[in-house]
Amino acid sequence: MFEGHSFNVDIETDLLKACKILSRRTLNLYDICFNLRRKSSEVLSFLPVLRDAVVMNVAEHSLQFQSTILNSELRLGKLGFKGAIGWLNYIKHQQAVLTERIENAESGLMVIDSLDKSEELLSTLETLYIPLASYDLPPMDESTPMLRHRLTVICANENVGKTKISTNCVGNLLIAGNRVVIMCGENTMPLVYASVLSNYIYKKHGLRISAEMVAKRNSLPEDKKKLVNLTSAELSSSGKLILKDSFSYNNFYDEVVTIYDKTPFDALIIDHSMALLGTGNDTENITNLAKQAREFKKAYPVYVQILSHLSVTAKDAISKGKVVDNSPTKSSSVLSAEADDIMLLIDNPILAKQNLLAIYNYKRRGAQRILENMIVRKKFDVSSYYYDPALQNSIDGIDLTAEQVLQDIDELHKVDDVSDDDDFDDENIEWLDDEDEDYEDDM
Repeated sequence: MFEGHSFNVDIETDLLKACKILSRRTLNLYDICFNLRRKSSEVLSFLPVLRDAVVMNVAEHSLQFQSTILNSELRLGKLGFKGAIGWLNYIKHQQAVLTERIENAESGLMVIDSLDKSEELLSTLETLYIPLASYDLPPMDESTPMLRHRLTVICANENVGKTKISTNCVGNLLIAGNRVVIMCGENTMPLVYASVLSNYIYKKHGLRISAEMVAKRNSLPEDKKKLVNLTSAELSSSGKLILKDSFSYNNFYDEVVTIYDKTPFDALIIDHSMALLGTGNDTENITNLAKQAREFKKAYPVYVQILSHLSVTAKDAISKGKVVDNSPTKSSSVLSAEADDIMLLIDNPILAKQNLLAIYNYKRRGAQRILENMIVRKKFDVSSYYYDPALQNSIDGIDLTAEQVLQDIDELHKVDDVSDDDDFDDENIEWLDDEDEDYEDDM
């Protein structure tokens, strides 16, 4: 294009001409690079100059690309850019790609040539082991609670409880005094806030006030209404909760860094992996998200949690009561590969009838994987749950065959589970305080 050529690569003769020009330019570039070679001992000092040259070159070509987009159309691989909106999308895409390449080139290099650098590493190492909050799962919390620089993925089928489990994590983080950013995804901000507030009230005051009851606070008894209002005021005045409607797959890293630079935070929750904005296919989008989440949690002292639907193979294995031995994350195995911890939520008729949920630890980097399912009793009306040691290894029938599932499915659908229903009548709620907790947990 810049040499005045215009080729249609679908035409064989044009393709041949384009290949010859590309070959010639490649060989010329090789000769130039060979003449500019430097000794290995000198390379580090030239890296800043190289970085600036790359950025300048991209900027110069970018101006020509932008002109093409505004006047006609530009295609980069599968992506097409046209007009004013296309120009804006191109700017975002270019920034994300350039940032990723520069950071990948500069990351992973540190010459330990001073005591200051050694102390910097040791100080950072110390922060890696300071828990931000617990999962309320003793087997996980023993070695790997919610920690900075760690990426956790929670996987489950639809409507099993990913958001409930995640909201419980948010409540623990807030109670511990941490600032949390939540990407709401498919939920509206008011609904997310109501769920967080409900869990926060339960954690702090021991009262089960559901999200729906929070929404109808003016019809609550005066003391409960006052508690909701006071807790909301406390949470808002702390500035510890930040809600974000959605991020984009291509610019996820830059968007979260922008928020962090303005208001540093301790934890980032993404609900869920397929709820971001983007124009690529699911595999490309989630792969982009996984890679950028990895870079972000490496560069900033933040705990990252991403919710994901199950992959086809994982969903099939769980439905048949088999062990999941392939990537459990939907659409892209890269998210599974990048995660430090992966927990799968397992629900079936036998568990559901007892208001229980099984949590399976698929991956645990840096610690021994938990081999036994962790059984919790659901308190989903307040986005919480209870880990009872007495329940562990004592529930029969957790591993079901597909035939057993099909036999029980009709009967299960006839059972009303109040605590698993967000739309229950608040008149059915029994108010519980701290003195009633032991009774409640044993039911």
